[in-house]
Amino acid sequence: MRFVTSSVDRFSPLFEGFFDLLSFLLEPLRRENQFLQPLAIFTGGGLNFAADLGGNVQQFTHCLLRFSDLIDLPFHWTTRPLQDKAISRHIPRIILRSVLTQSIRRTAMSLSGRVAFVTGASQGIGRTCALRLAKDGATVAVAARNLEQLNELVAEIAAAGGQATAFVLDVADEEQVKTTVKAAIAQFGKIDILVNNAGITRDQLVMRMKRADWDAVLQTNLTSAYLCIQQVIPSMLKQRWGRIINITSVFGQMGQAGQANYAASKAGLIGLTMAIAREVGSRTITCNAVAPGFIETAMTAVLSDEFKQTAVKQIPLGRVGTPDDVAGAVAFLASDDAAYVTGHTLSVNGGMLMG
Repeated sequence: MRFVTSSVDRFSPLFEGFFDLLSFLLEPLRRENQFLQPLAIFTGGGLNFAADLGGNVQQFTHCLLRFSDLIDLPFHWTTRPLQDKAISRHIPRIILRSVLTQSIRRTAMSLSGRVAFVTGASQGIGRTCALRLAKDGATVAVAARNLEQLNELVAEIAAAGGQATAFVLDVADEEQVKTTVKAAIAQFGKIDILVNNAGITRDQLVMRMKRADWDAVLQTNLTSAYLCIQQVIPSMLKQRWGRIINITSVFGQMGQAGQANYAASKAGLIGLTMAIAREVGSRTITCNAVAPGFIETAMTAVLSDEFKQTAVKQIPLGRVGTPDDVAGAVAFLASDDAAYVTGHTLSVNGGMLMG
């Protein structure tokens, strides 16, 4: 099978590989139907692909849809005459919607049609994760205790063309977790992506640490993740697809003096991540963790300049991380690009901890 273009220009090589792949997919049909002679036509607005389909429209469309999935570009089906002198009859055609003057890029990380639930979304890493997921096409349920900040976030997402809803939630309250997740599922019909980001600190040397401070950190940082996972799992199991992403910390991997409660909670999240990954992997649900290093957020803003300078010296990349650095990792793990990644802790620490 050979493809023919009505004109050859500087963009033709860009699509040569696409034609080769399409030829491979259509080869079985060509062997059965010798009259199947595809024709590719370049026009000013994009790439038009045409073929004499004979009586095999359904099979031909199926092959093209497979091709569309492989190159991550959408097809639009229409039947009308081709405005080309080489063809004078009406034949069905496929239009690959892409403007030749724009670069072709993969869209596998698109989260269009997905629903994400993000805890601790009112500020810092959680807020930035919500913005990034919405930018990538997901509908986002943003949850935190501060309604005013959540409403500002929802407005920002809406202004950018996204969709989000605010849910007031104290993740340390089990009943609130149950009712809030239930409300989100009732509104959106499902939850595809869960980002367990909510976290607090109550720093103190262990010999002086109050039991209440230990319990508060473990409840918010670790137990809440268990509660949220437990509530979203039924929805994910039903649809046989899900992404669970737990925000842990480099200090859950290496420890930190004065943060025994925080380090324990974040280390616990890593263990929880691996256990959940094994439990639900057979249902096409992945569970991963992201371990940020030193990130510039409200939580780290209270630290002394001396401490920050010392921390930067331990980072090979020579800078403090940003919430965007973490959000990028979360977006990857939430996407189809990470379909074969589960039980993993992705370090986003500038090289602060390796291995």
